[in-house]
Amino acid sequence: MSTTDAPVRVGPARQIQVYSRAELTLFWRYRTAVYFALFPLALAMMGLLQAGTEIAPGVDAGAYFTAGSLMLPPLFLSIMHLTNVVTSRREQFVLKRLRVSGTPATVVFGALIVSVLVVTAVISLVIGVVLLRRYDLAPADPLLVVLPIVLVTVAVSLFSIAFTRLCRNAESAQMICMVPLMLFYLLSGMAFPLASLPDRLADLARFLPGAPGVDIVTSAYFGRDFTGAGDGTRVLAGAELWAAAVPGLLVILAWLVLSAFLVRFVRWDPRGTR
Repeated sequence: MSTTDAPVRVGPARQIQVYSRAELTLFWRYRTAVYFALFPLALAMMGLLQAGTEIAPGVDAGAYFTAGSLMLPPLFLSIMHLTNVVTSRREQFVLKRLRVSGTPATVVFGALIVSVLVVTAVISLVIGVVLLRRYDLAPADPLLVVLPIVLVTVAVSLFSIAFTRLCRNAESAQMICMVPLMLFYLLSGMAFPLASLPDRLADLARFLPGAPGVDIVTSAYFGRDFTGAGDGTRVLAGAELWAAAVPGLLVILAWLVLSAFLVRFVRWDPRGTR
C-alpha cells in the first residue's frame, strides 16, 4: 500500500472537537435537554424578586442571588443532562459500539463535557447581562468568576458520568439523579442561606462543590469576602480575593480528581446493569 493510501490519524483534540460539534447539535434537537438548560435560568431570574433589600452594606439581595445563580447551570445541566444521556446511550448499546470502535473514553466523555461547558457559558453570559443591565454590576475579578464555573462544570459532569453506574436504565436515571442534584443545590446556599443551617451541616455543605462555587463567584463579583464564614462586609481585591478563594478552589479540585478517577468504573455495556 502506498503512503497516499495510508489512513489519516486524527488526534484526540481533533476528535473531541468533531464529537463536541455533534453533541451540541444533538443537544438542541433534544427538547428535554433544552428544558434542562432553561430551568436554572428561570431559577436565576427569581433573584430579581429579592431586589430592594441588602444582605451586606451596599450589596443588594437580588444582585447577590442572581450572581450566585451562575453556579446553577453547572449543577443542574451537568447532572440532569449527562446522567440521562450517558445512561440512555449505554442502554441503546451506543457506548459499547464506541468502545469497540476504539474511540477513547476521553473523547466520548470529553465531548459531552465540552457541550455542557458551551451551554453553561451561554446561560452565564445571559445572567451576566442581566446583572449589568438591572444592577449595573460587573465582576470585580472576571477570571475568578469564570474559573469556578468551569471547574465545577467539569467536576460535576465527571461525577454525573460516574454516577450512571448506579442507574439501571434511562427511566431510573431521571429519578435517581435528583438525589445528588437536590443535595448539591439545597446545600449550595442558593435555596436558603447556609447560616440558617446547624453548624455541622453548614460545615459539611462547604465540602460539596456547590457551596464553594457560589461563595467564590459572589466574592469575585462583588469584591467582598463571602467565602467560608464571610458575611460580605470585608472588601477584598487582587491577591486577597484569590487567597480567600483558595480553600474553596481546593475543594472543587478534589471533587474533580475524585470524579475523574470514578469515571474509570463507568459501565459501557447495559447487560452489566441488569
